[in-house]
Amino acid sequence: MPNLMRRATVALTGVAIVANVLAAGGPALAASSPQAEAFESGNWAGYYTVADAPIHGATGLFTVPSVSCRNSRGVKPYYGSMWVGIGGMGSTGNSIDPGGPAWLEQAGVNVTCSSLNAKPQYELFWEVVPAPGEGNPCSSGYDGSFGNAHVQAGDSVRVMIDPPTRSPKPGYWYFWVAASSSSVPWEKYVKLPNGVYTGQTVEVITEYPTAVNNACRAIPSGFVDLGTVHYTNAVYLAGGLQTGISMLTNRIDLYHNGSLAVSPGEPYTSETSSADNDSFNTYYAKNWWR
Repeated sequence: MPNLMRRATVALTGVAIVANVLAAGGPALAASSPQAEAFESGNWAGYYTVADAPIHGATGLFTVPSVSCRNSRGVKPYYGSMWVGIGGMGSTGNSIDPGGPAWLEQAGVNVTCSSLNAKPQYELFWEVVPAPGEGNPCSSGYDGSFGNAHVQAGDSVRVMIDPPTRSPKPGYWYFWVAASSSSVPWEKYVKLPNGVYTGQTVEVITEYPTAVNNACRAIPSGFVDLGTVHYTNAVYLAGGLQTGISMLTNRIDLYHNGSLAVSPGEPYTSETSSADNDSFNTYYAKNWWR
C-alpha cells in the first residue's frame, strides 16, 4: 500500500471570517482575532487556530462516516482521512506559524477503497510529517498505524495529542485514540530529533492525502467521498491555560479545478446547550468532482 503524505498547499484568499473562541464544555470566553482569515487548499478542509503560546495538547471528537466506495472519484486506489493535528499550518512552509516551519503531528482515521466495488477499510493512524528539507517524509520512524487497528462506520473517535512538554513520557510525543466500538484505546510514543519546533497552530481536518511511493514520489490516486463528517470538542491547551480553547477560528476550504469542492461550513453554536459549542460539519459542493 502506498504511503500517504499530508503536507497541504495553502494559499491566502483574502476572505475574512469572524473568530469563534469558546471554552470546551464551559462558558464562552471573549472572542479574539476578530478578523480571522479563510484559506484555500488542494487537499484540506477544516479549521485551524494560531495560539499565542506553545501548544500543550490538542483533542477532538468525530463520527466515522459510512462510505460507499462506488461514490469514489478519480483513479483507484481511493483515500480520505479525518484527523486532529498540531503544527500543520507551519509545516506547509507559509508564514502563519509564528515560530517558523514546524513538523505536523497528527492522528485520526484513514478510509481506503481499493476499487469502486471494494468494501471500505477504516484504520486508525498516527503520523509525523517533517517540514520541507527536514528528514524523510516516508521514513518509517515518522509514520504508522496503531497496529493495524480498524474501526467501523458510526464509531465516535476521540483523538488526543500531547507534545513532549506534557506527555506522560517526558521527551516523547504522545498519541492517544479511542473508538466507541472498542473498550481499549490505542497509544503511541514518538521520539523526534533534537531541535524539532513544537508548532503553535492546531488543526481539525478532513483531507485527501497525497499517495507517494517508496521513493517519496507522488503517484496517481483518487478520493473517497466521505460525505458529511461531524466534528465536536476540537480544543487545545497553550501556555498556562487550564481550559481548552476551540480550534474553530480560521476556515480552510478545499478547491478542486478552481471550484469549491469541500467546506467545513460554519461552527455550530447553541444558546441552550454547550455540548456542541465548538462543532462543525464538513460538507461537499454539488458535483464537487469534475
